[in-house]
Amino acid sequence: MSEQVVEIILRGNQVLFEMMPDISTFDGLEQHIAQLIPIFIENLGSPKAVVRKSTHKCIGTYVKLTKKLEFVLHHIIITGLENPNSRTRQHSMLVIPALLSLKTSLMDTECP
Repeated sequence: MSEQVVEIILRGNQVLFEMMPDISTFDGLEQHIAQLIPIFIENLGSPKAVVRKSTHKCIGTYVKLTKKLEFVLHHIIITGLENPNSRTRQHSMLVIPALLSLKTSLMDTECP
C-alpha cells in the first residue's frame, strides 16, 4: 500500500470521524455512513497499523453514536471474518471485544 493511499484513507477516516457526531442532526447521514461500514472493515486488514487504528476508532464511534452494534457485527462477520485476507480476519476478531465492551458501557449509562 503506497503512502499516498494510506494518507487518503487516514484523511477520509478523519473527515468521517469528525462528521459522526452530526449523524442525528442531518437526515440521511447515518444511512450514508452505514454504507461505509464494509469499507471500514476491509481497512482493518491494512498492513499499516495507523490505518487499522484510525478505522477501529471510526467503527467504535459509529457504534457509540448510533447504538447499532448488531448491524456492525453483522458486517464484521460477512466482510471481515469471511475475508480472504488473513489480516482482515484477524483484526475483525480483535475489534469485536472492544465493540462489545463499548456496548456494555452504553447500556450501563442508559439503565442506571
